[in-house]
Amino acid sequence: MMTCQPPKKQKTTLVHQLESMHAHQMLLYLFIIGIGLLFSVLLVAFTFTRLRLQGFEYKQFPVAFIISTLLIMSSSWFLRKSRKAFESEKIEQVKHLLGITLLLGISFCATQFLGWLELQKSGIFLIGKASGAYLYLISGLHALHLIGGIIFLFLEYRTVLQMLKDPVKYLILITSPYEKLKIKMLCQYWHFLDALWIFLFVYFLISF
Repeated sequence: MMTCQPPKKQKTTLVHQLESMHAHQMLLYLFIIGIGLLFSVLLVAFTFTRLRLQGFEYKQFPVAFIISTLLIMSSSWFLRKSRKAFESEKIEQVKHLLGITLLLGISFCATQFLGWLELQKSGIFLIGKASGAYLYLISGLHALHLIGGIIFLFLEYRTVLQMLKDPVKYLILITSPYEKLKIKMLCQYWHFLDALWIFLFVYFLISF
């Protein structure tokens, strides 16, 4: 005698997405969450320290930080275009767009250093008031995380150059799901750091 079994419950969309997610992408999300928590703690400490010490002695906001903000926002736009170009198999275009993004990322780090020099000219030093030291610490940690993205970006740029020189690698890589995942992960990480810096920039600007 056949017994009717109750239908199996369908898995929720979230659970299904987690199960189907690549391990590397899962690690990236966890890393991003960790970065978010780190900067949240630093901003809370910076806020309490600034209020306790009644802010900064000087009020001149570094112009280089404004320029760096424009640079990282532009880099995100070019990186987003490069991902679309890769999906459309326009590898020559991907090469140019990744190259521009790489230059903008390096320029961002350079302008951060110029921003620190401006802070020193304004009388805000790494060794001095704790509220001023947090400016160097927070912006420096962000730049350090971006350097990690720049290294990943450079490796991806080198891979694209190899694709253009070798037809066999070209056919393999443009059909590889993992290569598309790498571009996607790079974009997600870069866009996150872009959004994080914009938030930090606005917060620093209000603090002055």
